[in-house]
Amino acid sequence: MELSNAAATLNDGIRRILQYLSDICQSYIDDIYVIPRNRDLQEHLNALDRVFSRLCQRKFFDQLSKCVFCSESIPCLGGIVGREGVKIHPSKVEVIQGWPFHRPDTPAVLPGLRPAICSGFAKDAGPLFDTLKRKEYSLTWTTTLRHHFEQLKCRIGQTPVLAIADFTKDFFVRMNASDFAMGGVLFQKEIRNGEEVERPVAFAGRKFKAAEVNYSIRENVVGDSVCASHLTCLPA
Repeated sequence: MELSNAAATLNDGIRRILQYLSDICQSYIDDIYVIPRNRDLQEHLNALDRVFSRLCQRKFFDQLSKCVFCSESIPCLGGIVGREGVKIHPSKVEVIQGWPFHRPDTPAVLPGLRPAICSGFAKDAGPLFDTLKRKEYSLTWTTTLRHHFEQLKCRIGQTPVLAIADFTKDFFVRMNASDFAMGGVLFQKEIRNGEEVERPVAFAGRKFKAAEVNYSIRENVVGDSVCASHLTCLPA
């Protein structure tokens, strides 16, 4: 019982130690990701020196055999983080796209997906999640459920590379709602090939609850605002 909060305590401790280095690194429990903005090797080495020095001051030491240096991309929490941004790990995409729709445990695989990196997730995942809420779980593959599942696999396969949030630039939010779900995207603007383009940073969305289906347009707009506030809660 004494170790039940060990992971959370370690995570909080590492974040406190590195709190003034958030411009070059992020951490999750015992994983530390050093990602300077520029591709300059010397800048990367300087960033590593700052992180290692900070850890040594607090008597934390890295295990060299588990470190990866000067890599163009690294696996991170089920995704791949690189210079261009964040994308789903290819192995996970292959598992989902090869998952047969007729398996009885198909809806159970959905909670492992990350709606924050998939546009329109709630629209197609909502009807599938509903099958998990029944008191007597019995999955009957209707034409509608099969359509939503196939659409969800397509969405995951076509997920764009998300931009890494740049806190020196402005953030923008775009929200929308249908008759049974709401969703939105947090994005930033950048110049590519002389043109201004929108780069998604994160997606959010959810299926309406039973009572919310009867809400007016104005009430749904308020719900969109609440959903948008969750999108903007990014770690600095």
